[in-house]
Amino acid sequence: MLNYTKMFVVILMVMFSLLGCSTIEKSSSSDNQTKKETTATATNQDKAVSQQEAQPKQDLAQAHLDNRYTLEKKLLPPKFIITNFEIAYDASKKEVKYLVDYLMDLDIYESMTKGNQEMYFSLEYPENVHTIYETPFSTLVKSEEPMNNKMNYQVIIKQKVESDISPQEVNDITNNLEKYNLHIADKDKDTIAIFDDIIGFMDYEPGVSKSEHIDDTN
Repeated sequence: MLNYTKMFVVILMVMFSLLGCSTIEKSSSSDNQTKKETTATATNQDKAVSQQEAQPKQDLAQAHLDNRYTLEKKLLPPKFIITNFEIAYDASKKEVKYLVDYLMDLDIYESMTKGNQEMYFSLEYPENVHTIYETPFSTLVKSEEPMNNKMNYQVIIKQKVESDISPQEVNDITNNLEKYNLHIADKDKDTIAIFDDIIGFMDYEPGVSKSEHIDDTN
């Protein structure tokens, strides 16, 4: 009987010993996991702080880039010159084509190529013409993408007309270039420059322009 009692005690001691080891291992594993999570949290916090510190610098650099390559205050002679303006009627398509040739300087060229700026053109029609079209403005037309250091370009603005337009009305439109105002918009399609009476800029001379240039950013 005494032997059985001793054996039972030994078995109990072994079981308690094993249970204690298991508890220690679990506790150690839990401590290690907590340490890993704490380290990961600290690392993420450090990254977040670094990103927050870097963001103002990035914003400042972008603002400097935007200011350098903006098109505002640049689309006026002699930096931007209208070199030709023509009007033609395509009877087969029942549309009027307005051809505007223009010349830009290097500053504007770099604003569009390096600064990723865009230009959109729209014509404001004379009163007698927009009565025929039943709209005072053309749609916005995007300019060509500048390339190969080419500075002169052409934009074609098309306007559909009613099928019953008379020959006299066509003649009135195509033979009168006066009182068309050219609006130029940026990549947000906000008007940043207006050439009042575009025909007056075709023979531009510094300080002797026949037309008034309006910068809509004021």
